[in-house]
Amino acid sequence: MSMKRKVLITGATSDIGLSIAHKHVQEGNFVILLGRNEESLKIAEESLGRDSSAAYVWDLKSSSSLKPLLKKIVTEQGKITDLICAAGYHKILPLKLVSDEELLLTMQTNVNSHLLLCQLFSNALYSDKSQDRSITLISSIAHFVGEPGLVAYSAAKGALISASKSMARELAPRKIRVNTVSPGWVETKHTKDVAVDLGEIALEKLHNLYPLGLGKPEDIAEACYFLSSSSSRWVTGLDLVIDGGRSV
Repeated sequence: MSMKRKVLITGATSDIGLSIAHKHVQEGNFVILLGRNEESLKIAEESLGRDSSAAYVWDLKSSSSLKPLLKKIVTEQGKITDLICAAGYHKILPLKLVSDEELLLTMQTNVNSHLLLCQLFSNALYSDKSQDRSITLISSIAHFVGEPGLVAYSAAKGALISASKSMARELAPRKIRVNTVSPGWVETKHTKDVAVDLGEIALEKLHNLYPLGLGKPEDIAEACYFLSSSSSRWVTGLDLVIDGGRSV
């Protein structure tokens, strides 16, 4: 199968990020994996196949290293056609315990780093302007469904949505589409650990909020693949909510 597109994925070793990568590889695309854990990246690369993927270490908190890293990626792998930002960070804290440091960390990892990545991606030095290009940002229903303990996270994900709308208008003349995906509760290793901490009664209440049940990483991967494929060539500025009916 010939490679069709080169897709850069942040948070590529997370359950959702890796599922997105597998979907693209299944469709014949080449994926470039970004993550902060070198060992996890090696495992992900092996699971995808070295002919279909390449992995690079990058920490979201390290903005200054991003430009040289992208230059290295383009030199070694060629120009990118699609960017999918699946990395993120959140910590459940009541408002009274949210510190300046926590706010800065939450905004840096969820918003600032990805906007800088979008800025570089929009430059023809790094992305392939001979093809239609796409940016897909993973947000969350937390940006419009209020939940206690997620003040900083909700603010960050809301900022991502607002920024995506502006980028969609600004980058459309360059044939770069910008969309977001807002998942509800997806069953991942991380959320399963959180569920244990919630306790049985709270977990039952959580399940009852989702008419179609809790989500799987594959549900988000399918949405992200659609938004970076030619099937969505006339779609930009969209926030695609994938939440099993939670917000209905």
